[in-house]
Amino acid sequence: MRINIKNNKTYSAEEIRRANDIANPALDKIWAMQWLSDCIHKKDEAKIETYNEYVSTLTQTYEVILVVAGREERASIKAVIDLFDPKEGYPEIVFMPLNFSISDYASVLRRLENKTVALLAVSIMEESLELRCAYSVAKHFVTSQANKAKISPEICVIYSERSRTIKEDAFENEYTKIEVSHSTDPSYLANTEPVIFILKLMGADVEAYIRGFYDCISAPEWDTNLPLIASRMIEFENKGIIVESWQKEYEEIAKWFARPDIRASHRQIQMPSPSLDNECLRICIGGREAYEDLMTPSFDGCDEDGSLQLLLNRERDEHFAALECESFAVELDTNDAEDIGELVAFLQMTQSIEFLI
Repeated sequence: MRINIKNNKTYSAEEIRRANDIANPALDKIWAMQWLSDCIHKKDEAKIETYNEYVSTLTQTYEVILVVAGREERASIKAVIDLFDPKEGYPEIVFMPLNFSISDYASVLRRLENKTVALLAVSIMEESLELRCAYSVAKHFVTSQANKAKISPEICVIYSERSRTIKEDAFENEYTKIEVSHSTDPSYLANTEPVIFILKLMGADVEAYIRGFYDCISAPEWDTNLPLIASRMIEFENKGIIVESWQKEYEEIAKWFARPDIRASHRQIQMPSPSLDNECLRICIGGREAYEDLMTPSFDGCDEDGSLQLLLNRERDEHFAALECESFAVELDTNDAEDIGELVAFLQMTQSIEFLI
């Protein structure tokens, strides 16, 4: 695999065997999960070409794709798409707020007032009140903008049979519809229609991403590292787990992996940040390459070549080496789409095992 996995503790053969024993019951269950079955049988790969014509129309016509999605769907989608650099000439992806904050709504809508906007709604489960609110406001905005321009509003809905309000509205108004399997888990969308569709709208190399995703699932190396990290997470459930990210593009996948919303002992920290907790397990998720580096003036402690990315890498490495608590680092050397696919698959497998143990 192209993922670099480091740990600051040497594990004995007995500890690794025990980790596998702990993870094995979950591994038996995980192969039945829809997203993993689609990967193994390459059904996700078959979905890539499905949307080409529609994506081409959207990317040539609209400056912004306004996305409305439930809390779990939103976290799962952003965990992946934030790892990719937006391509010039493709629509900007903007998410509607999922709360009742007037200032949050106003901030988004004011920014889009003079832009051409299409609406994409992702509704895998029955909609919460905040999702119904966000969809209603976004639909009204997009429709009003289209009426001013004397064109039909462009609204696309990705739904499952468990969706109710948004799905019914899509059928009633004959919006563009993309159906996902009823067994799709909203927390695991990395190789499903919503992520594939949005990545294509961004101009990302989706084929390479899905290829990397498959390569990780089919690689024998994860058989040691993945159960080990998952079993150590279970071991530290009561003591606490901190998931670190040092770069903005890795913040959302670190939040998604930590799941502090449903795991009281899990935290996500954007580094550098002071933390003296030496009893917890720490997991750092990051990359050693930036889409765009910044050259700094000379200052005390700067990188000798003036690279901000190399300074970040140095500080992260020194931080990891100095940690007294048990720690893992999961890193990418490059921002290649294939490598990103491997990273996402590895983290999704790890989290699935931890949740199923």
